[in-house]
Amino acid sequence: MPTINDVNGLELDSEYNLENISNISGLVLESWGPKTRNPKYNDAFDILIQRLIDLQVPNINVYVVSANLINIFPNINDRAIVSNGSKNINLKGAVAKDLRLSIGRAQAALKADPNSTGGNRTKRILIHNKNIDSVLWQKIAKGEVSNNIFLNVISQPTSERKSLNDRVESLLNISLEPPLGIKKPNVVNQQSHNYERDPKVKAWVLKQSNGTCEMCNNEAPFKKENGEPYLEVHHVLPLSEGGSDTIKNTIAVCPNCHMKFHYSAEKMNLRKTVVSVIKRLVCETGN
Repeated sequence: MPTINDVNGLELDSEYNLENISNISGLVLESWGPKTRNPKYNDAFDILIQRLIDLQVPNINVYVVSANLINIFPNINDRAIVSNGSKNINLKGAVAKDLRLSIGRAQAALKADPNSTGGNRTKRILIHNKNIDSVLWQKIAKGEVSNNIFLNVISQPTSERKSLNDRVESLLNISLEPPLGIKKPNVVNQQSHNYERDPKVKAWVLKQSNGTCEMCNNEAPFKKENGEPYLEVHHVLPLSEGGSDTIKNTIAVCPNCHMKFHYSAEKMNLRKTVVSVIKRLVCETGN
């Protein structure tokens, strides 16, 4: 089984594996103990957390995957570590050792017998982030990563809506310059036509709006589970009509205004109005 490398590139006495458990994939850090088995677990976990922080990974999910607890709690969500009331463990501004200790306390509270006085000494955990695949996890474990590698991963255009939204959520936590976007998005043939979208464009427009609809100037109607205001990003000239996926053709709007752009009898006038009001927009004419 491979081991975590320390900051000097030397192998620590702490093993890891890459696994998919209950359809959740990530890096499994093996238990400390008994006796001399993986004694550098704490050091390895600190190093992993610090590398994720340095890469500007916004959050992780941690699941206890020890065999004894899997038998007691077969649903993996019942074995999720909760930090500050959320299963999405925030890394922004975190101190690696403090976060590791906090996770450890949550592990200790997750016991097969809730009436026992001792803690849960089993520490086999699955660390998951929806934007990190097995190749990147290996690089993180070995310390073979540069500061912009995670940004490059989450900045790749995608036609899959879930992947787009996952990448946008991560990009919202990173400072962005106005992106160029994609002038002529590729059409990806699936069961329906989907256009490749640049997650940086969507993230930048949402950050620029500061939680306020750029059409009606009302605040976002609600906040999502991660605390971010819910707004939708609309292409003023639709991609299907030759519009670009750039900040010059996208705005952040509330769901009500978004539907107006698509279904209102005045939708053509709305396009003209928003282009005249928002300075960064340009009047695109399509194909």
